[in-house]
Amino acid sequence: MITEKRNNSNLKQNKYNSLPSKVQERLNELKKRFNAKLTFSHVKDKYYVYEYTLWVNPVTDKKNVIKMMYIGNIDIKGEFTPAKRRKNNNYINSTEAMKRFEFLNSFTKKEIILLKNLSMDARIPKSELANKINSKPSTVIRMIDRLNDRFGLSSFAEINLKKLGFLRYIIFIRFLDAKPTLKEIKETFENDQRILLVATLSNKYDLMIYLYLENDKSVMNFIYKWQNNKLQKYEAVWTVTSVSQVYGGVKIREPFFDLLKERVWHRTQEQPRKLSWQLTESEFKILRDLTVDGNMQFKDLALKNGLSSPAASSYVFGKLKERGIIDRMTISMDNLPLRYYVMYFIKIINRENYNKHDREGLIKEELDYKYPWINKYSLVVDIGTPVGEIYIAPILNEDDYQTYEQILKYFKSIEVNSVLITNVVIGSIINRNFDNIYAPEYKVLVEEYKFKPESETAATQQVQVILPEIIPPTTKEAINNK
Repeated sequence: MITEKRNNSNLKQNKYNSLPSKVQERLNELKKRFNAKLTFSHVKDKYYVYEYTLWVNPVTDKKNVIKMMYIGNIDIKGEFTPAKRRKNNNYINSTEAMKRFEFLNSFTKKEIILLKNLSMDARIPKSELANKINSKPSTVIRMIDRLNDRFGLSSFAEINLKKLGFLRYIIFIRFLDAKPTLKEIKETFENDQRILLVATLSNKYDLMIYLYLENDKSVMNFIYKWQNNKLQKYEAVWTVTSVSQVYGGVKIREPFFDLLKERVWHRTQEQPRKLSWQLTESEFKILRDLTVDGNMQFKDLALKNGLSSPAASSYVFGKLKERGIIDRMTISMDNLPLRYYVMYFIKIINRENYNKHDREGLIKEELDYKYPWINKYSLVVDIGTPVGEIYIAPILNEDDYQTYEQILKYFKSIEVNSVLITNVVIGSIINRNFDNIYAPEYKVLVEEYKFKPESETAATQQVQVILPEIIPPTTKEAINNK
């Protein structure tokens, strides 16, 4: 059971100076272990401990208690008994939750700094990283190796495909009766060069396809092709929307470069100059190789692609960045301890109230950090049908899902619906520790809302981390008696 409250001024932490010494010691230990806000209720000879979450409205700074959970009880001797797991629920018991919590929050400040800097520039020199954390380059290398072992870091070029003449679209498919198997879905779409991501969904839709195409006509041709090909035996409703990516990203797949070859320019009498959306042969090759391996050295790039020297490949790389085709060299944590992804559909139902009251708060929510070492949302896009946004969040703790949705539903000018991403069949979503002061939305906060954070990297106040647990029936009496 989860207790939700709003504007509850009565929920305050009890003063601990009247507690028995052993109970107080155990309670202080739990506070450090959970790194969370705790309160308790005293019934007879037991102290029932609850964890609660305060959310600060990013616009009004008003505090709201949005969730309270029972985590266990302490007896008069200071012995802690975790709450027992109930059958047929999606929560994990306190012991498992503590272990998971400790794993997700066991990063040092130096590791967090490394992850943030690598997310912003995966090719940053080790000597520069060493200066940032006041360590030796050899120490930095060992730390990165440990992070790589832990999360499977991959480095790659983050490409702005709009510069090369491509637009983003998302197609949602709802099957009316029978559904294709995962194998059929993969075999159908994996060789399509335009597709970056295919995922199965729960609830409203069954399938999502994230892809890059040249124009709306190309979208219709894409849908016509697959509706009359391998998927034609499955009755389905197809919904398409154009998207404007505003935050996060999806990895470029290697097959896409077979399509990108069409953007390679060769000098001819009819076209003596390269157009803005075209690439030279060297640019194409360097871009392809750095998308596969962002750490590839310039000497290896030159040798592989027939360039005269490392300086030549470095020059080509510089031109790609200068043209804005490479936004940055970045990383992704490919082996996260994910439970799943959740997709929040945000539909604007009152534009006037949205612009006046909620837009600023939603931008701050988008840029919030739940954990200091990873961004709260992996992907945020504006959509045209219906007008609104889609947020995709990696769920690391079971309770994150509901907490995020509760916060989004606080804003009254929008309608929020969510679906689970049950399988990422093709492609990969980027997870990293992007420094949000460089996000376009942060610029909006500063320029339009005159936002001034307490620190240069804190775009919002953090939502308190909470652990998933159930309040057992015996504890209802404790709550009521309190």
